[in-house]
Amino acid sequence: MNALQKFVCRLLTVVPVFVLGYCPLSHAQEFDSRIASVFLINFAKQVQWPPQSSSGDFVIGVVGNSSIISELKGNSLQVKINGRTIIVKPLGAQALPSEWKACHMVFVGKAETKALSGLSDTLGDAPVLVVGEGEGQKGSTINLFINKIEGRPKFELSRVTLEKHGLKATAMLLNLAVAI
Repeated sequence: MNALQKFVCRLLTVVPVFVLGYCPLSHAQEFDSRIASVFLINFAKQVQWPPQSSSGDFVIGVVGNSSIISELKGNSLQVKINGRTIIVKPLGAQALPSEWKACHMVFVGKAETKALSGLSDTLGDAPVLVVGEGEGQKGSTINLFINKIEGRPKFELSRVTLEKHGLKATAMLLNLAVAI
């Protein structure tokens, strides 16, 4: 076997291992859900709700992305939002307006972005923080996404929508966000 053949054999052995090592499909969704779950809880800690929404359990509604529901439920056993117990509530895209408004935060998974289009009308100015998955989503207050260039999680925040819902963000959250 000449040097070129040896090189090609090594290349054919190493490249698949390298590619598979960096593309574990079974772990990709789980990893994303863990990141999103941590972001959602931190968003909740960095946003202030009006007095009428600042007591009782802290309800997070989730549309789509069932893997994040289990992550949030797991985290809710260990974390509180300003001393409040976290309740995770799965919501269908056809949920009643009263179900949406009973939440403090609603997370809309990327596969359910159609739900965002009418959600703004449904909520009106109710104090609900809507978080969408994916860059540039319309109808949400915060959009959580992976920056393709840096490969890191980032988020966009609309101050106008935040104020419309009577919510206030900390300076830290505003400084970390990409403004939309």
